[in-house]
Amino acid sequence: MEVPRRPRRSAVRKRYNESGSEREDDPSPNYKAPSAGKTRKKRRVGEPGSEPKAEIQVSRKLPRRRKGFLEKVVESPLELVFEIFSYLYPIDLIRLSRTTKDLRALLLQRSSEFVWKNARENVKGLPPLPSYMSEPYYANLVFDTHCQCCSQSTTLVQWEVGVRYCKRCLEYSGTFTTQCPDLWSPLLQLVPLFEQKVSVGRYSDRIRSWLHVPSIRLLEEESHKGLGDSWLIRKNEELSSRRANARTLEQWAKERAADRSSELEAVRCERFKGVTDHLTALGWGEEIAKLEDVGVLKYHKLVWQAKPLTERIWNNISATLVGLISSQKAMRIENEKRTAIDRRCKLFLSMYQELASSLPEIPVIPRQADILLSEPFSVVILNTPLSEAVTEEILREPFVHFKEIAARWREEKNSELQGVMKKSGFEPQLDLATTFFHCESCASRLPYPDVLRHCCCTKLRYFSHLDLKKNRDKALWNMPCHTWCADKLRFDRVGFDKATAVVRLCGLDPETATAQDMDDMSPRFTCIQCSTDGRCVIGWRAAMARHDHADSWALLTEESDIQQAQELERQEKLREFRTMFAFEDVKCNHCHLVTARFKLLPHLLSEHNISEVSLEDWTWPLANTLHLCKIVMLPKVESEEGMPPESGSAPVDNRSTESAVVTKSEDEDMDDPGRIFFIGS
Repeated sequence: MEVPRRPRRSAVRKRYNESGSEREDDPSPNYKAPSAGKTRKKRRVGEPGSEPKAEIQVSRKLPRRRKGFLEKVVESPLELVFEIFSYLYPIDLIRLSRTTKDLRALLLQRSSEFVWKNARENVKGLPPLPSYMSEPYYANLVFDTHCQCCSQSTTLVQWEVGVRYCKRCLEYSGTFTTQCPDLWSPLLQLVPLFEQKVSVGRYSDRIRSWLHVPSIRLLEEESHKGLGDSWLIRKNEELSSRRANARTLEQWAKERAADRSSELEAVRCERFKGVTDHLTALGWGEEIAKLEDVGVLKYHKLVWQAKPLTERIWNNISATLVGLISSQKAMRIENEKRTAIDRRCKLFLSMYQELASSLPEIPVIPRQADILLSEPFSVVILNTPLSEAVTEEILREPFVHFKEIAARWREEKNSELQGVMKKSGFEPQLDLATTFFHCESCASRLPYPDVLRHCCCTKLRYFSHLDLKKNRDKALWNMPCHTWCADKLRFDRVGFDKATAVVRLCGLDPETATAQDMDDMSPRFTCIQCSTDGRCVIGWRAAMARHDHADSWALLTEESDIQQAQELERQEKLREFRTMFAFEDVKCNHCHLVTARFKLLPHLLSEHNISEVSLEDWTWPLANTLHLCKIVMLPKVESEEGMPPESGSAPVDNRSTESAVVTKSEDEDMDDPGRIFFIGS
């Protein structure tokens, strides 16, 4: 009977298993392979004690070209296999040793050490093998990227100790400690350690030292044997050698990482160049040159990869990149439009500030946004092609028609205010002295035409309603205010009743008397209820804006009292000029220029040859009529026989009436237009 021949593969496996082998995770070069134990035989199906399988597991079939490929490697002659392995790198041998048991047995046997040595020599600049490591372990330590404790990927290597642990295992595995052991000082200096840089705060770092626990235990065991000074000297030499090797390996690893990074960077740059060449061939070269941030294309996830660009890859990513460049072109055009509109708006604002204030006085000057959206300004700024420049000469022409534009704008807003009055059931007569509006935002009482320059009507609102793709909304985005709007206004019924009483005190008809009639008459009133320490004297606008005692007003008829009140108002005006904010607007009485307070004196000196500011040189601009709403106090007048004063004056006070000006304390608001000044006590 013919004896069956043993397969060659089994013979090779047995030959490899019988020979001594090394482990890649054991650093000792004198490692002895453990003896092979008995293997338990697998029971066949149908034997007693074996359980029937519920279902047959069908193994996944490998492609024909890959099936049995690595098995044929070990069946090849060893000389050919070793010759092939001599051209590989250590990391390749590491990966091969983890594929099959046969290859692992072949590569980790002690007789295959020359294969690892040849592979190590293929790596440029790799430091020589340390004397305390085996070839497989050295290759695994240097080239593998996995933690030796948890197998997670890590770049942290403890070179002096000769292990690769991640940050988590470094702290929780128990192999390292930051606690200084209770060792004799010379022994403590022999412990290998790993110094880790730890960030503390935002701008500082500190060094954390990790001591190797197994080395501490080994030193403790050997120190108890009493080996003497020669042992200490030998240990110091070993540690010095370890640290020298660690510094060499660490420096080489840094240089290798830098070289690898440069290689990958070169591949990415070459890929980006290939992408730009393909896009240029498709007609997008000019658009790429106009990109404000080329990184949008360069660092795109499909471009900035360390993979060479092939035609197949380009065909897969071309549609996405063409769409990216198209969107960037649309964004560039929108940005150019916005830049052109911004430039024109800045020029318009500077010219508005210069020309609008130097024009002949207009009762109400529209704000910037209203002028911008009116013709012919909107035609020049918004409708001029963006390729054409809008210069100061071109924009100066619409300002010639500024007065007509302001009149047209006022007519439109008058119609809106008349609509507000009609909603309340009143006749839409804006010029009457009894016409007042109430602002729901600030609760102010506003006469006409002050309501047309009220700040709440042009206050900046949220811009969520703006469509910045439209030139009109782009221009509004650059304005310091919004267009005038009457949404927050309603007709003031309380103000109407008070104004009716004031007009009747003056002997005028509330249905026909206008605000201009009241200003020309310039009446002064005394409030009997407020006249305690003196006679409270107010103008008609102050009575409407800041006084509530309409049933206790009396018309001031004495000419001397009126002149005294006017003189006090002049003093108040002078004091306000000295204490007002430097940037508050005033108007020159000589040329009607509206400018800041600190610019008034240089203007008077350069334009009108006036070296000192007087009350006749300036006044409040029309947009600041609250400064006209002043309240002053006149001394009380006693009758000779102790009789009540004649009609139109306040009740008699028996106290003396020396004239003296008493101001509020400095802690109070010095800019309150309703502050009171007392004459007499």
